[in-house]
Amino acid sequence: MAGMTSVVRLLERHKKEFSEILNSKLLQKLETVGLLNAEDRRILDEAESPAKCADGLISIISRKGYPAFQDLCLSLETICPHL
Repeated sequence: MAGMTSVVRLLERHKKEFSEILNSKLLQKLETVGLLNAEDRRILDEAESPAKCADGLISIISRKGYPAFQDLCLSLETICPHL
């Protein structure tokens, strides 16, 4: 679990940039690969701001562990290869 702490710190450090790229296309991809379930997606869609959405996604990833972080990274490479 110590590895997850560093993952969460990394995501927190880049939360501003992360919140700027969160969009429907990325969230759809995360749902397609199984990282997000319907309830997760509903919570993120109802977030008050992109920053709150990023907070929610970071929370989801930290709960689901390192494999979820890997799924996020692969999805980011597909949707946002410039990152």
